[in-house]
Amino acid sequence: MCSCCPGGRRRGTDHGRDRRPQETKRELARCVMERALGAGVPFTYFLADEAYGQCRTLRAWLEERRVRYLLTKLKVEVLPLPDSRTRQARELYAVVPEEAFGHHSCGDGAKGPREYDWTVVQLVL
Repeated sequence: MCSCCPGGRRRGTDHGRDRRPQETKRELARCVMERALGAGVPFTYFLADEAYGQCRTLRAWLEERRVRYLLTKLKVEVLPLPDSRTRQARELYAVVPEEAFGHHSCGDGAKGPREYDWTVVQLVL
């Protein structure tokens, strides 16, 4: 049973809108992940955009459960490094070689193509 879903019941919707507005998308994402883990749904990692990447409690929750994740970060976000130091995301970006980045499309959005330059930086062991 999902601790963020009272009684483990699914929430009803009203024309696509959640009837429980006090719950954030981040909390709902955690609820979905909790249910998936509990049901033994196989997956490799959790992937989400910066709206979820800014949520330290979601990241901590994923780490506690040893769920690998890939989250988009804001450039001003302070990130922990394996040696216990911290750095802003923009500082890490500055030291990654240009050839390590790949240009990828995430599909078309409301304002046109959503194209990003991606790379991976391991932050925790």
